[in-house]
Amino acid sequence: MLGLRKENLHHAHLCVGEKEQIKKSVLGFIEKELGINIKSNSDIRIEEFIGFGIDDARRISSSQLKKSISGGKMIFVITLDSITVEAQNSLLKMLEEPTDDTHFFIITTSKDIFLPTLISRVQVVNV
Repeated sequence: MLGLRKENLHHAHLCVGEKEQIKKSVLGFIEKELGINIKSNSDIRIEEFIGFGIDDARRISSSQLKKSISGGKMIFVITLDSITVEAQNSLLKMLEEPTDDTHFFIITTSKDIFLPTLISRVQVVNV
């Protein structure tokens, strides 16, 4: 459904569609295709936001700079309804120079809430 493949996994995906369905698919991909257990795994961050602001972006940017505990991939699954311009500008810096073995799955119902510059730094997956 998502068309994701571990062979060409991008550092950041913007998944657009029905949020719960996409989240379930992303988590299934992480477990089945990447072979990573998501339960009680501190290298997998799953967060949901109604409004994603600058403080949220700063916290995630800081978290992604840390090495994974397992020595493997660090994955962020972020579901959001809205995002401020300030938060997007903060995320831009992180997405321009991604940390090795760190991947983001940003899940939302519309890509229209994002700045064109942010969209240009992610792989958009319309579901």
